[in-house]
Amino acid sequence: MNKKIHAFIMYMTVPLAAVTVDIVVTSLPSIKEVLGIDVHLAQYVFTFGVLGFGLGQLFSGFVTDAYNRKTVLISSISVLILLLVGAVITNDIYVLIALRFLQGLAISFIAVASRAVVRDIHDDDEYKNAVNYITIGFALALTVSPMVGSLILTTFSYKAVFVFLIVYSATMLLLIFFSKESNKNKKPLNRGNAVKDLKALFSDTVFIRSLVMCGCFYTIVPIFDTIGSFYVTDVFHYSAIEFGWAEIILAVAWLLGNVINRFLSKLDLHQKTIYSLLVGFIGAVIGFVVFQLIGESDKAVISVMCVIVFVAAILFPLHLGAALVNHGKRAGVANAIVFSGCWIITSFISNMATFLNPHTAISIYSLIVLVLSIALISYIFSMKKLRLTKK
Repeated sequence: MNKKIHAFIMYMTVPLAAVTVDIVVTSLPSIKEVLGIDVHLAQYVFTFGVLGFGLGQLFSGFVTDAYNRKTVLISSISVLILLLVGAVITNDIYVLIALRFLQGLAISFIAVASRAVVRDIHDDDEYKNAVNYITIGFALALTVSPMVGSLILTTFSYKAVFVFLIVYSATMLLLIFFSKESNKNKKPLNRGNAVKDLKALFSDTVFIRSLVMCGCFYTIVPIFDTIGSFYVTDVFHYSAIEFGWAEIILAVAWLLGNVINRFLSKLDLHQKTIYSLLVGFIGAVIGFVVFQLIGESDKAVISVMCVIVFVAAILFPLHLGAALVNHGKRAGVANAIVFSGCWIITSFISNMATFLNPHTAISIYSLIVLVLSIALISYIFSMKKLRLTKK
């Protein structure tokens, strides 16, 4: 199979994970009403999917590096389809939450294996560009999928969202069936290899720093998903379609950030990181000030979110590439650990969001300031450690 076609199939497969996690966001108010549950229980339908996705990647990388990537993809997508069928059938919220967690585990194997294939078929220089395509596709899916979910919801019930996922999954399953195997560096699944890989990764200061920072940047949109889905519908009486358009605007902000990152190649990593984080903090402060001066404003909230998402989109692929470029021989594990960290951080922050008031912008801004602060502290600490190591 032609390398470009093979890569394109993987670029289409990677977003399946994001779509599976995020497409339910606009359905949360509907799930709340149909099943007669409270807001926090409905939010768990989203956050438990995130949790399963994050935890699954802790071990899916080792499996992906030990076996054929194609076999892992076919098996995990098949399991996902069965779990999605279960979500269509059940009317029990606790069963649905459990299925969402298991779906998260299944898509962890899909995401890790498909990203590893992309690493397999590109050399180091090509991979730096491929990372940007991966993050663009994944992030667009993460932000556009709620719009798709809202369009489905206007005609059908929330269960139709899971039917859409079944069709998407089956399509990718068919395409992958005709693709070729790419894993030429299989490592037996044993404790020795696992310890060796983990030691190499976690002795790399840049890898650890990038893991934490990518997690912080990645959680910004899910913060808005978790709180914003109820904030804009209950406070501003947005319909599912209108909330979907808000997510589209954030998707455009992410895409622009990725594109601008490509044009800022003359700036080094340090300059990009400091300047971008500064803009992010200024955006959050402006959000607080506007809230105090004019009160709740949907346009102000979405505008500030666009600025912060734009900043995150510049920094995420930059630090993702820094984390992975030196670990080609353990591509599956390295990808898995980074993205597991991203989603565990996202799950933790999203679950924190369920305890906050979903009807005020202060909750959104407070969490954003928290994650940007963690990213900045992580960066400063690692830079000091690297300077000491050089001495």
